[in-house]
Amino acid sequence: MSRLTTTLLAGIAITLASMHVPADAAVTDPSRQEAGAPREPAYTFYVSPDGDDRDAGSVTRPLRTLAGARDAVSEFKQRHPKGDITVYLRGGRYQLDQTVVFGPEDSGNAEQTITYAAYPGERPVFSSGELIDGWRPVADPPAGLSAAAAEHVWVADVPTGWLFKTLFDGERMVPRAKGPAFAPTVRIPVGQAPESSYWQLPYPEGAMKNWPNVTDVEIEIIPTVTWMRNILPLASVDEEKNVATMQVPGRYPLGQVWNTSESVWVENVVDVLDEPGEWAVNSHTGKVYYWPVSGTPGEVRAPRLTELVLVEGDIDYDGPADTPVTDLAFRGLTFTQGERDTYPAGYRGYEMQHAWDLQDRGNALVRLRGVEDSVVESSEFYNTGHNAIRCDLHCRHNTFSDNLVHHVGASGIILAGYGAGTKDVNRDNVVENNHIHHVGLLYPHGMGLWAWQSGHNRLAHNLIHDTPYTGLTVSGRISFARDRPIAEATATVRWDEIEAVTDAPDEGWTVGDYDSYEPFLYGRDNVVEYNDISTVMTTLHDGNAIYVTGQARGNVVRRNYLHDIESPNQGYALRADDAQFGTLFTENVIDTLAHMGGIVLKGQNDIVNNIVAGLGQPEAYLAVALGPVAGSRLRHNVYFSTESGQNILREGPSYRGPEPHLTETVSEFNTYYSTADPNWGPDFVDGYRQLGYELTSLTTDPRFYDADEGDFRMRPGSLTAAMGFDQIDMSRMGLTAAYPFRESDELDRLFVRTGDQFASVRMRDRERAVLRVSGRTRTGYVADLTDTTLAFTSSDPTVATVDDRGVVTAVADGTAEVTVTATTDGVQKTSIAVIVGVDTTTLETLLDHAEALQASTTAGADIGQYPQQAKDALAELIDSARAVIADDAGQRRVDDESRQLRQGIRTFEESVVIAEVVTVNDDDPTIAYTGAWNHLQNRSPDYNQDIHVSTQDGASAQFTFTGPQVEIIGPKTPNNGRAEVYLDGALVDTIQPVAETYLAQQVIFTAAELGPGQHTVTITKADGTYLQLDAFRHYAPATSPGSGT
Repeated sequence: MSRLTTTLLAGIAITLASMHVPADAAVTDPSRQEAGAPREPAYTFYVSPDGDDRDAGSVTRPLRTLAGARDAVSEFKQRHPKGDITVYLRGGRYQLDQTVVFGPEDSGNAEQTITYAAYPGERPVFSSGELIDGWRPVADPPAGLSAAAAEHVWVADVPTGWLFKTLFDGERMVPRAKGPAFAPTVRIPVGQAPESSYWQLPYPEGAMKNWPNVTDVEIEIIPTVTWMRNILPLASVDEEKNVATMQVPGRYPLGQVWNTSESVWVENVVDVLDEPGEWAVNSHTGKVYYWPVSGTPGEVRAPRLTELVLVEGDIDYDGPADTPVTDLAFRGLTFTQGERDTYPAGYRGYEMQHAWDLQDRGNALVRLRGVEDSVVESSEFYNTGHNAIRCDLHCRHNTFSDNLVHHVGASGIILAGYGAGTKDVNRDNVVENNHIHHVGLLYPHGMGLWAWQSGHNRLAHNLIHDTPYTGLTVSGRISFARDRPIAEATATVRWDEIEAVTDAPDEGWTVGDYDSYEPFLYGRDNVVEYNDISTVMTTLHDGNAIYVTGQARGNVVRRNYLHDIESPNQGYALRADDAQFGTLFTENVIDTLAHMGGIVLKGQNDIVNNIVAGLGQPEAYLAVALGPVAGSRLRHNVYFSTESGQNILREGPSYRGPEPHLTETVSEFNTYYSTADPNWGPDFVDGYRQLGYELTSLTTDPRFYDADEGDFRMRPGSLTAAMGFDQIDMSRMGLTAAYPFRESDELDRLFVRTGDQFASVRMRDRERAVLRVSGRTRTGYVADLTDTTLAFTSSDPTVATVDDRGVVTAVADGTAEVTVTATTDGVQKTSIAVIVGVDTTTLETLLDHAEALQASTTAGADIGQYPQQAKDALAELIDSARAVIADDAGQRRVDDESRQLRQGIRTFEESVVIAEVVTVNDDDPTIAYTGAWNHLQNRSPDYNQDIHVSTQDGASAQFTFTGPQVEIIGPKTPNNGRAEVYLDGALVDTIQPVAETYLAQQVIFTAAELGPGQHTVTITKADGTYLQLDAFRHYAPATSPGSGT
């Protein structure tokens, strides 16, 4: 693939008159190039908007169109199958009225890459926007257009029947006329919705009417759920019944939404054309109406195509193999003004997660469908009604890099494979170094970058911001229910392939059968790294910065910077969602979120070595939301709060299966610290420690260099780092310096390093080291510091000096801090610690911690005490560490001692005497029931497959236990009444464990941090239909030191 990304050199123009190479042409011989040198094109064509497709394609007689160049190259390469071919496109506008299609016959090969590139220094622009002229002020206003609007609205004629969905005035995509928001008149639960509710909208009196051109009119609707929107064309409006019928069904029922009364908007009718910049088209009369912001229309265009370029192999959709197009490159081109797609009536079953888009759908400016070993790079995609780039079905070993994608109607870049089966051919692609912003302008569920049923890809160094919904997604979420043909992506499942290798049940699989269907998911082993994502979730709810769901195991999300998200909408920065297992989230930095939470865990996934800081009003820093989570590793994470009253953890509520708990995971070596509340961490951790969890976690200051400025390196002396947290290099997160569309921007952050040392510098006496300084701009570009004044100072020149070039010289043993100041329009600073001589900082930090543990703990066999043997072993390690420091040992011995002491601290902390979990089933004789109760058995979702139920007010169940905590377990159902809970005879809570559906084995009450001795908990039915009891769970003293769950 490296040959596809070599630098383009203009070189000497080669004239190819009549598609023959003249005898005197200076043609490059690839076989005579120096080894390792960039490969120049052997043959060159030229295209110009002023050219002629009948000409030769030389620099003086260029071709006119991309299609003409494609055909000329296809003919030429039959005689010249070796040697790269480059087609240079001169600057200017290339108007398209048909999609330009490249097929297998237009492929390159292993010895011949065919490149379509911008002529150096010029900007070729491809557009399907057809000019609309003949504008005139409205003289005879149409019915429905207000008198106030009529004074500003212009009208032009267009062909009747042309119902375009997008309009452009110059460089702007202008908004369509949109009415005031209203809500449907009924609420329709998704699980109980009749089919008619997907097609019919009950609306309030006067909100809609049966317009003469009603089939031109569309509604934009939040259909019951908050994570997507539909745009649906009307079929009819019944003004007597106040019901509108759609031409296309909604993805969800067209009912009310839980969190807003503004969920439906009418679009594209003159009745609602009431704001500057709006427009509406009437395809029945052939009129388009427009209220220009500037007062008069500019260069107004409407798109003819949803796809401008389609690279398409021979696709055998139902068969086992395709014939792909190969070895094409598109470089330095601009694509704009494509049409918005409208889903067909039969789309359900073919949707990609929640109908955020459709599988195998032609709705991107540039679409690859059955393509390998090809490149789209250094190109711009903007002002379009739907997606910018798609790579569908068979898509392997392709690269999408260095592109600028902005102001698009749906998503930026999509990789979308086949439905579940064994045709795993959307994989091994690279999407890197792209700047993607302001997507989802028409479909607000559009995302910056999305891989659906696509695996083994590298999604890296992308800068993504200003998205109405999620920034980056790796997903599948396929329904395997055979009896639900219109369920999510059901129609894409390749049952013939599945049944050829396994015995699938006749009814298919449920979401809980993950291990059965996981081999047929393709989204495995993706690496999502070094992305910079901000300002997401500006419009919709229940989304994230990075989102992984419904795909196979092996995905890695690492070293991403997720930050500055002001959205008030529900969401989290990182999320492993439903039916997701085996994902690793590691070395990510989450910072400055106004309302969103940190990380969501659903399923068995690992969350390791991340920083979550600077949250404003989060639901929680960590949500353990849906099981099974057993075995998940939650290790070495830092939760850093600067405000009081914040929640560290949210557990549940589970809508499928038992409520999950942090105690089911392996949660250790985490740091919980608040600058606003010194008890924030200890209050959380201490409650878990007595139960045997979070034994090695910390509540101390992680010692960030400057958290307020987003510098999360840890200074020497950080116990978090000493206990094994791997420092995170944030300088590499985001676009690289090679990104071609960089603009001048304000310097925002500085980074300093020498070699691979970026958190601190170890130096020997008289050694020299050169500090390398880099920066990021406010937008996220790598800063150009060429003309920036850098100043270096040392806090202690007796330890280390630094000159004005950033050369540090070690003078004497000790620690100094070197500060770098960059002066441009403003001033930015950063610093780095310099340690001269043997670095004993980590060992001394661990020693202080070990000594504090030894002094604060007691030997014994009660809960919270430690075996004498463990205290003796820790004492020996303390003495050994003291000796190493006193002996002035070398660096290797000091580092070895640090590792031994770190392990010894862990061993000691894990030896504490803890409580063990005891679950007492509802039929246990130690539970005392009073009043009328029924014992129901053979109930598979409930604990031990049974439950006690009472309908009698005043009926109670009493349980006496010994231990620091107790929980009451029961189902949450729609029909549960209220219950009173008493602890040791005192009323402590009134609960009502309700949910829309039956949720088994839920924790409906918890009492923690109870005093020593016996306690009695009583639950009494207060009112309502049912009180249901499944079990009591309490935490009893362990029978031996160090035992427990």
